[in-house]
Amino acid sequence: MRFLLLTAVGVSCAWGQAAQELKFDSATIRPSTSKSDRGSVGGPRSAISNRYMAGKTTLAELLMVAYGYQDRSRISGPAWMDTASYDLTATMPATTTQADFQVMLQNLLKDRFKLQARQMVAPSPIYELRIAKGGSKVGQGVKAELTDNDSEVGQPGANGFPKLSSKRGGATVDGVGGRRRISARQMPIRSLESMLRGDAGRPITDKTGLTGVFDFTLEFDTRRPGTKASPDIGPSLAQAVEEQLGLELVASTVEVEKLVVDSAVRVTVGK
Repeated sequence: MRFLLLTAVGVSCAWGQAAQELKFDSATIRPSTSKSDRGSVGGPRSAISNRYMAGKTTLAELLMVAYGYQDRSRISGPAWMDTASYDLTATMPATTTQADFQVMLQNLLKDRFKLQARQMVAPSPIYELRIAKGGSKVGQGVKAELTDNDSEVGQPGANGFPKLSSKRGGATVDGVGGRRRISARQMPIRSLESMLRGDAGRPITDKTGLTGVFDFTLEFDTRRPGTKASPDIGPSLAQAVEEQLGLELVASTVEVEKLVVDSAVRVTVGK
């Protein structure tokens, strides 16, 4: 037993040391300028797998990439992590895996920002999308206007909702006069997870059990779920989901891994 324990520890230490040694071939991080373009390109599984470039990006966004987080709320730390912007250019072997790329980026951020961070598991608020008591109404009610002209896709139709292509599935999301409007054609219900995430204020997990693809429309006031709707404005997101789709947003929590940044130093010059 002692031998097995020591062997396991030895492997763990060796892996930890190897991870710490994973570095980009070259890397530069400098504060963004007025000439910087926002966005990122390259990295593993891309057309330029030997280079990764990110412009006008924040430390918080780089940490999301480095740790594979899709949800910004999983990272906490200094407020400037969301305001100070940087340009990053890094090169690596074209055969670098996604896992190794993330470790390289973690090591780079620790080095350049003097990052002190720790990962922990903690409860995080979510909404579960479930079928309401009255039953699903998905596919019923207002239908989006279809068009054969791709240039018209997204333009307002006769019913006020954006036009959708008659040739393929898809969805449009737009806002008019304080309202959000969603039109979808041949889309799975799980697509609502991403389309409603910003307005819901927390991640959404599909628990409806509905399979296949559907046509549906949704219109709501842009206030958070649970707020009292005013007749001259429109229903809240939660009310609209129930009244128009026959679904409901149920508050819940889930255990997720989070990153706590205890300290970090701003990069003020390119290096």
